[in-house]
Amino acid sequence: MKRVVEMAKLIKWCMAIVVLAGVALVGCQALNSTHSFTVSQTQLQKLVDKNWTTMAAKLHESNVTMAAPTLKLLPDSQRIGADFDAFVETGFLGVKLDGTMSVSGIPAYDEAQGAVVLRDMKVDKFDVTNLPDMLDGVVKNQAQRMVGKKFGTDVPIYKIEADKLRFAGKTWLPEKVEVAKDHLEITLLPK
Repeated sequence: MKRVVEMAKLIKWCMAIVVLAGVALVGCQALNSTHSFTVSQTQLQKLVDKNWTTMAAKLHESNVTMAAPTLKLLPDSQRIGADFDAFVETGFLGVKLDGTMSVSGIPAYDEAQGAVVLRDMKVDKFDVTNLPDMLDGVVKNQAQRMVGKKFGTDVPIYKIEADKLRFAGKTWLPEKVEVAKDHLEITLLPK
């Protein structure tokens, strides 16, 4: 009988060791898997509003004035866009254009800036309100090219704080920035 009790204790200890080893393996695997966090469209809009003065000043140096930015997430094309009231001095025939403009870019993480930036910026639409019909196509295309170049590349929209990139004693880096209907999903991988 004593042997049976000892054998039962031994079996319990072996099972406990197996369970602990399994938990440890799962824990290690969790540290090497991805983690993610979201940034809402509302948060992004607040950041754009807060930093707009700096961005607008750069554009104004190039005879482009934009006001009232409204951010929009475009999940179908995986882009982030914005609508503006735009005023452009083309220098082309001395024409000043005003209207509404839509621009967009592809979100990506830039490690040097520690931020989600917009790349491949483009002017999606420019509806001019005060343009003579005979100049519509020529001047509108010129303005689109000019404004697209002025935005440049890697426009920062969301700075990722260092504490979001540290977890369980490891440093993590954003691997993917995905655009959803009402937020960005930022996926992190261990470095």
